[in-house]
Amino acid sequence: MAQALPYGRHLIEADDVAAVVEVLTGGHLAQGPKTAQFEAAAAARVGAAHGVACSSGSAALYLALRALDVGPGDICIVPAITFLSTATAARMCGADVLFADVDPITGLLTSETLAEAAARATGPVKAALPVHLGGRMCAMPALAEVAQAHGFVLVEDAAHALGSVRDRKAAGGCAHSAAACFSFHPVKTIACGEGGGGGRLFLRLGQESRRSRRARPAGSAGPGVQGLIFPRYRVAI
Repeated sequence: MAQALPYGRHLIEADDVAAVVEVLTGGHLAQGPKTAQFEAAAAARVGAAHGVACSSGSAALYLALRALDVGPGDICIVPAITFLSTATAARMCGADVLFADVDPITGLLTSETLAEAAARATGPVKAALPVHLGGRMCAMPALAEVAQAHGFVLVEDAAHALGSVRDRKAAGGCAHSAAACFSFHPVKTIACGEGGGGGRLFLRLGQESRRSRRARPAGSAGPGVQGLIFPRYRVAI
């Protein structure tokens, strides 16, 4: 009988095990010093100004949209080919989702399909979420031109794109977007497990970074988020 292909194969080596043991015995099982170290190292690697660790790529998308004040009455444009979280993050903020077509060969959002979706919008478009699919990046400069012309921002869903580079610009550097979101689910390029340390949010502006950090612990970390409802998105390192 033919065996089914595995969902994923994970390379776990001795130094990985040692790093986990160091956290378990270090006195911080949530939001410890390793979190800040990972945030700084990851942001430096992709060239981002700010990095915020959270519990999953889905959480990163949600926090990014909330930090950008996406809410009821807004519209978010999402490519038709993506994982559920790209759309559900917008719905969790109360925004409506407008799906855009993609290139039939690459599966990527293009400037033409983004412009077509923006022309179909029946209300204010607050953000579009281009998805870098299977490691292949969208043409961000062209998408940014469309976004600027229509008055909305771009939030990159870079769950598949850690390490990807296009036109000498790394995914996550936010050269043409307000934010970029990564996933460290076990089947991604780097795995942190599920439900702990599974996502990273990179932002261009410090104000959005501070809002995301305050919202991460269920909205309980200081002024500016009281009265808003947030799930708990801290990480376990």
